[in-house]
Parts: sequence; C-alpha cells; structure tokens
Amino acid sequence: MRTHTAVLAFMLLIPRVGTAQPNPLGWKASQFVISVFQCSMVAPDTIEQERLFNMGMKMGQDFIQFAKLNQTEEDKKIMNKEVPLVWALSWPGPSTDFILGRVYQQIFDGLVNRQRSEIPNADKEKAQRWGHWLYQDSNCAMLR
Repeated sequence: MRTHTAVLAFMLLIPRVGTAQPNPLGWKASQFVISVFQCSMVAPDTIEQERLFNMGMKMGQDFIQFAKLNQTEEDKKIMNKEVPLVWALSWPGPSTDFILGRVYQQIFDGLVNRQRSEIPNADKEKAQRWGHWLYQDSNCAMLR
C-alpha cells in the first residue's frame, strides 16, 4: 500500500506531456519577445544588448513551449488573433533555437527597413542616434 501511495504521489508531481502549462503572459508573450529582441538590437551598449537578447531567448523558448502545449481549437483562435505574423512565418523549425533565430532575423530585417525609410542615406552617426532614440522611445530600459 505504501508503495502505491509513493508512486501516485510521485506521478502527481511530474507534469504530463501535452498538458497545458501556465504562462503568465500566455499568447501575448509572443509580442513581448518581439519587443525585447527589437530593444536588444538598438541597445546603447553590449552589456544591455546581451541582457535583452538573453531575455528574449528565454522568453521565446518559454513561449514556444507554451504554444506547443496549448493546441486546442480555442487556443488556435486566440493564437490567430494575438500572435504576430512573424511567428507563423518562422514556424515550424528543427529546433526551438532555430525558430527563434528566424524570428530574430525577421525582426532585424524589419528594423533595418524601417530605419532606411525613416532616415534614407543615413551615415553611421545618424543611424546610431536613431537607434538610441528608438531605445528610449520604446521604453526598452524598463524591460527587466
């Protein structure tokens, strides 16, 4: 009897595969990851760039895990409303890091195109000032 009780208690502690896991941001985490990655690209120094990049990677890994575990029809409806298109264009992939690399690349390409349209023919100094402005305007320093 004790053996059965111990096994049952142990099994209750292990998360079941395919069981939805809570994520405080839920589907909105996909939007947050994009913001964090974008901020990492325009951060004023390498320490802040690395901090934000690592934050984006961790949150992105958590989001992908959340998305894989939440595949009901209701979840798919919510996902279609709340998850930016960049995720659909990057999914599926051979690994979580591969998917995040594709997301990061698309965000980078979008940021470069935005910069070129807002300040055509920018030299390095103007481009850096634009990045600094975007970092401040996006409240990137608040991302903790």
